[in-house]
Amino acid sequence: MEFFVTNLDDSGVGSLRWAISNANSTAGFDSIRFDSALAGGTISLLDSLPVITDRVSISGLIQDTSEPSIGIDFNGESGLTFRGGNAAGSSISGFAIMDAGGNGLTLDANNITIQSNYIGLMLDGVTDSGNSGNGILITANSQDNMIGAFMDPITGLSYDSSFSNVISGNGGSGIFLEGASTNTISGNNISVTGDSNRGILVTESRANTSSISDLKIIDNMIEVNGAQTAGVEVVVSNGYLAKLDISGNKVSTDGAFLSHGIRILASKTGSIGATIINDNDIITSGPLSEGIYLSSLDGASIGQATVNNNIVLTTGDVGSDSRNQYNLESDGIYVNALRNGSFGKLEISGNEVTTYGNDADGIYLIAGVDAVVSQALVSNNTVSTLASNPVQSNQAAEGIKILSYADSLIRVALYDNLILQSEGTGIQLKTQSGIRPNDGGSIFADVQGNTVINANSSGQIDASPYGASNPNNVGTITLVGERPKDVLSSNNPADQAAYSVTGDILFAPTANARTVKEKSIS
Repeated sequence: MEFFVTNLDDSGVGSLRWAISNANSTAGFDSIRFDSALAGGTISLLDSLPVITDRVSISGLIQDTSEPSIGIDFNGESGLTFRGGNAAGSSISGFAIMDAGGNGLTLDANNITIQSNYIGLMLDGVTDSGNSGNGILITANSQDNMIGAFMDPITGLSYDSSFSNVISGNGGSGIFLEGASTNTISGNNISVTGDSNRGILVTESRANTSSISDLKIIDNMIEVNGAQTAGVEVVVSNGYLAKLDISGNKVSTDGAFLSHGIRILASKTGSIGATIINDNDIITSGPLSEGIYLSSLDGASIGQATVNNNIVLTTGDVGSDSRNQYNLESDGIYVNALRNGSFGKLEISGNEVTTYGNDADGIYLIAGVDAVVSQALVSNNTVSTLASNPVQSNQAAEGIKILSYADSLIRVALYDNLILQSEGTGIQLKTQSGIRPNDGGSIFADVQGNTVINANSSGQIDASPYGASNPNNVGTITLVGERPKDVLSSNNPADQAAYSVTGDILFAPTANARTVKEKSIS
């Protein structure tokens, strides 16, 4: 049944409140439409609207426009909520949703479509009138939702920006998902200001998560200003997320510190089957603000990850005095397995990475104590580390850094990377020991076809087993090749002076010990 809104009153016949109440009490699918004469008007509420409990389509799109035509000013009352099994399949489009005393929209039902709305802005699409909580909250009970533009089933990209939502000016994160279930967030324009807020925040802490969960965050424009925040952050601390796809987004963060572009963390009993971070354009500003941060720790696992074809620029502090010495690192791509964490297959390929902060490595892959990176390919990346004023000599930025701690293992192929340096080593391989006997880290590396320009005195390729607390147990680095000159001749330029070794390096014949047989991981 269709219910027709004919006035902008808070209540009474013909009001939005009246239409929602009637739709809730009428079984089956209903629609709510607005009189065209109301275009450009705002409903000023005196009380919260009814929770939507039955399937309904609510449209404030009038006269075939894709921009919102109706404002809803909640005046500090609770925002709009979809709840329960009967509300599944509902949709809302064409509204400016503002000034709610909490979340602007709450989804507590499945298969909700949210398109062509301003959330936290007035009808002009510019003036802030933020909701005090998150722009959109998706509860752990809600899945299979579409937030933003529809996706092309062939290309997997969003194909019509007129369906996008603009989410800005809210007190919390732009979109907060309390469970990493199957949802699609595509083509939205999200702006967030405030410490500890995120553009898109996803958490998963439930013990049981569907093995077919598939979360897509595609083609969004995200701008975040504030410390300890991120453009996109996904934390799986329990349960299982089968597939996470973060592709085609433009992300900009600017904060005092810890303002990551994309941050993915699997921890404790959580795990992710496959992670895709491809074709994103990321700019971060501020110390300790990685462009892409991907981590598996405390026994968690990430089965397969690709970080491909991203453009990453990080600008951390470039200080000149010791007061800043611990607040400088803003690595371009930082991937770590820590404390029994693991990666199965990892591919970092085709990225364009530029860092300006001191100690800001271009690509940094680390395995912490008892961690494993079973098979990694780092290839065809263009890396520029351009800090020109390091605070201390040990804060020079490496182009590509591989570090294995006590009782950890990394198997890696480093192929065909182009590295431009102002400070630091082109490619650094380093192991460290712990305090127990025979617990040194281990790296097995195949290094071929790499070009390093302007490396400092530590060289184009630096292999350094190192034992801080136990110098006699420094770990093991094994390079594919029979002698150092075999490794050097596989890279460009082949210069003995470009090879630096601290400690003993093992060598393995190429025919017997190729780390990654294919140049791509599928």
